[in-house]
Amino acid sequence: MMGFNKNELMGYIILTVGIGLQLLVFFLALYLIFNPETLQGFLNLVEDRVVIGGKLPQALSIFVSVALLFVMGIISSMIGKYGLELSRHRSPDGVGDE
Repeated sequence: MMGFNKNELMGYIILTVGIGLQLLVFFLALYLIFNPETLQGFLNLVEDRVVIGGKLPQALSIFVSVALLFVMGIISSMIGKYGLELSRHRSPDGVGDE
């Protein structure tokens, strides 16, 4: 199988998943930048009974969406980093290096 051992193959698969998630976060961020009306969904989460005046709900919806994208970016970069480390890992006893 093309000279890959199990650790290296799993590492490349996990790295690919991490890169795919990074691309998803990037395209979601671009979508939110070019279509800010999609943030109205966050405003709909605030109940009608709660009275918050001014632009605070809109600012909170932008903050929540940016925070979620930031967390998704961090998690996907951690997944990619783990996949890269796993693909470079060589076990000392040779188990999994077949």
